[in-house]
Amino acid sequence: RYELGFGLSLGLEAIYVGDRVLISDWDNDYDKVDAYTVVNAKVEYDRRWLTFFVDLNNLFDETYATFSGLGYNSSYAVESGEYPAPDFNVLAGVRARFGRRN
Repeated sequence: RYELGFGLSLGLEAIYVGDRVLISDWDNDYDKVDAYTVVNAKVEYDRRWLTFFVDLNNLFDETYATFSGLGYNSSYAVESGEYPAPDFNVLAGVRARFGRRN
């Protein structure tokens, strides 16, 4: 996070997750889930008791899954599956503070 002054700040983060075994693949029979790196950025403007922010998530539109595991299909056969993470997205909002600041 970098403070630019006048209540404005910029943030940048990179999250790296290495390749890993599928959940419930006790014998390591399946291929590992690929490693991924996700880069996010944030802009904040702090004005008295309000903070305005814009989050830019997955800046490089990386395709990845945060949860991958084994399960049973309708024929009761074991197969791998995953819950893919969102593509590039933007989240904007306002945060209000009430009471004393620490």
